[in-house]
Amino acid sequence: MQLARLFLLMAALAATGLLGLSAARADDWDSCKDDKIAPEAAVSACGRAINSKRFRGPDLSKLYYNRAISYRQQGQLDQAIIDYTEAIKADPKYEKSYNNRGVVWKDKGDLDKAIADYTEAIKLKPDYAFALTNRADIYDDRGESDKALADLDQAIRAEPGYARAYNVRGLVWKKKGNLDRALADFNNAIRIDPKYHFAYSNRGLVWQEKGDFDRAIADFGEVINLDPKSDVAFMRRALAWIKKGDSLAALRDVDHAVMLDPNDPSNLMTRGAVMKALNRTSDAILEYRKAIQLRPDAERRKEAEQALLELGVQP
Repeated sequence: MQLARLFLLMAALAATGLLGLSAARADDWDSCKDDKIAPEAAVSACGRAINSKRFRGPDLSKLYYNRAISYRQQGQLDQAIIDYTEAIKADPKYEKSYNNRGVVWKDKGDLDKAIADYTEAIKLKPDYAFALTNRADIYDDRGESDKALADLDQAIRAEPGYARAYNVRGLVWKKKGNLDRALADFNNAIRIDPKYHFAYSNRGLVWQEKGDFDRAIADFGEVINLDPKSDVAFMRRALAWIKKGDSLAALRDVDHAVMLDPNDPSNLMTRGAVMKALNRTSDAILEYRKAIQLRPDAERRKEAEQALLELGVQP
């Protein structure tokens, strides 16, 4: 008798659409946090779940948090900021919302707000390696290397298996001129994550600075193996080939870099350097002038103009 009543109840729910609505709401919750579906679909699912008014506190916060991630994936940074702010309102103790909002502020170029959010995340969780590394990255960009190193040391103590923290610390040591400590950090990053191509690329730069061009070429080659579309890796390997004295190998690599990204002034400047090494002066002049037309930053522009002067022509 009870089983019969259950069937009747389910039939009634189905008839009114309530059973389907309940399932749809459960699906929206799952879809909202599913990083395997398209961002557009996730945004829609999160929106339906939020608008259902069924969620409060940490659950509601998670919905805004996940939708913000999808908005950022779509390049909608302002909307991502709004949702992370709503996530924080719903659950002010969730450190990841502050960290991720900081990442978006950095995307938008507002470094002060980014640091403020990373700092708040660290207050909530002092051993939060992601936030510590993110804050250190900005300190490094600002030339505050001691603050960056302090954050990175703390991040590595908290999470010794976090490859990015070693990579960022290696960059800080490289800028400070301590190539051996930089090399040790890049080695550790690669040991932890053998497919971490940024660490190979940065280690290649250290080998190049130390004059070990064979190892530099090998590391840039590993980056290319891991990411065949990295124009930067081809460009950097081309520079290493020039230093090694193999201009033809350099030409092959730099041509590939320009093919991958013809609008990067660095690629054209590198091809100018290769043409100069091949004694193809007119081609070198053409490449440097093309690079200037692409409006590089002030430092790159100055390098291109100096190269043209050395070739005997005005920029």
